[in-house]
Amino acid sequence: MIARIRFAFLFLALAGLFLLGNNASAQGIEQIDSKVIAHFAGKPTTLPALKQWLKTNTKTDEEYCRAAFVFLASQIDYNLAAFEQGIQLDIAPEAVLKTQNTICQGYANLFKVLCEAKGIKCFMVTGHGEGLAISRNQPFDNHAWNCVYFNGSWQLVEATWAGFLYRHGGLAAIQGTDFNRFWLANPKQFLVEHFPNYPAFQLLNPPLQVKTFLLGKQKFLPEVEKLAPIGERQIKELNALYALDDDSQFLQIAEKSYEANPENPQPLAFAVMNYTVHNYKGNLIKPNKNNVDTCLSNEKRALLQYEKSYALFKLIKRKDENVLRAMDIDLSNIKNTKKYIADLENLKAFYLKQGR
Repeated sequence: MIARIRFAFLFLALAGLFLLGNNASAQGIEQIDSKVIAHFAGKPTTLPALKQWLKTNTKTDEEYCRAAFVFLASQIDYNLAAFEQGIQLDIAPEAVLKTQNTICQGYANLFKVLCEAKGIKCFMVTGHGEGLAISRNQPFDNHAWNCVYFNGSWQLVEATWAGFLYRHGGLAAIQGTDFNRFWLANPKQFLVEHFPNYPAFQLLNPPLQVKTFLLGKQKFLPEVEKLAPIGERQIKELNALYALDDDSQFLQIAEKSYEANPENPQPLAFAVMNYTVHNYKGNLIKPNKNNVDTCLSNEKRALLQYEKSYALFKLIKRKDENVLRAMDIDLSNIKNTKKYIADLENLKAFYLKQGR
């Protein structure tokens, strides 16, 4: 009997803090903010209850997103100890709401889930954040925020740093200019402190190259001023990307990110591994004389992808616990896939011999 074990790995992005954006402008924003603060007031809630409250107490997509943004900033604490010590946290929305604390990816993931519950398109964006707790000597891929679509355009939203300001200023901070720089952020200002792995998430045309960003603010700021907002073509491209299934979307973003910055192979290494685990399921098909060639073809493609993922992991200069664990998983997948291919080839030879 042919059997094979394939290991899956759930990628957790690295954490960080950050800065910058544009003023809130929707009518009734102050009332929405006050309602969120007054209703939740630090009390725990569940994901279904939160979704229902947001839908019931807002009218437009923009109001809904604003309420979700203010909820995250005011009701979820940033787990600085986890960030500083490299502790892995469960960033699933249910876990974030239960503990009422998280890291940047937890904020971004919960905001995405809340938006999608209302049918609002939303990406979780990963990249480089450079603020009070982040400097250029940190790993480049250290932060997460959101890119959300409503009112016919894509917008940048950043709940983590907005939450830091709330914890130091309360409701007065929410109604201030600094807090609202993270709500529907100005792309040019935002790019000063937030450089996404995937260039399209800059929401600028043409996107700034990473080598220009790494020259430092004095040199890249004049180049940023030359850039224009994204046009209809780029908006359609982001909409098409969002329409892909999660694995394909993750892989395409990672491929474009690696093209833009070959010095940062980590996102693509994880994306290739996860895509392969989820999409090459030949071991779930019971091989027979009619499909053995198909099974073999699937497994050989899977092997190439695991080997590609492992090669990308080897290129990473600073290997943390996530990366080392992923490399072990890749090696296990490579070993098991090779064995399964050998078993399938023996089975194919048996069928050929029978047919003579």
